[in-house]
Amino acid sequence: MDAQSIFDTVCRHLIIQGQRAATSTGACRYRAKDHEGVVLKCAVGVLIPDAEYQPWMDDTGPITSVLNRARETPRHMTPTLALLDPHEKVLLRLQETHDDDDWGEDNMFLRLGLRGIAPQFGLSIDVLVAAEKEKGLPVLAGE
Repeated sequence: MDAQSIFDTVCRHLIIQGQRAATSTGACRYRAKDHEGVVLKCAVGVLIPDAEYQPWMDDTGPITSVLNRARETPRHMTPTLALLDPHEKVLLRLQETHDDDDWGEDNMFLRLGLRGIAPQFGLSIDVLVAAEKEKGLPVLAGE
């Protein structure tokens, strides 16, 4: 798993999902149910298969803390966390963008935030733009 495939997967997921994975009090979670009982996944949660997800992850906090705990307690280091470990910085930026309280109309702030991450890590936004088109979101200025 490389940084581009992580970015592509997360961008597509967040755009199509269209809302944060958060509790009714607004606390972000790797997995959360919306008001209809649909399971939502955060920017990092979408990368963790259901078979490897553990509730302790939600209580631990950001991906940096989850990875630290997994490094310290080998039974928590799943195959996917091991693959994600080298990409901690891009994962944290994606998670921070997801966790922002206000995504704005048409998820504008989320979309701008994702675009801001791409150049920091030398990533393409092609999949992001395609997901926006698929979702029917307005094209951003300059594209």
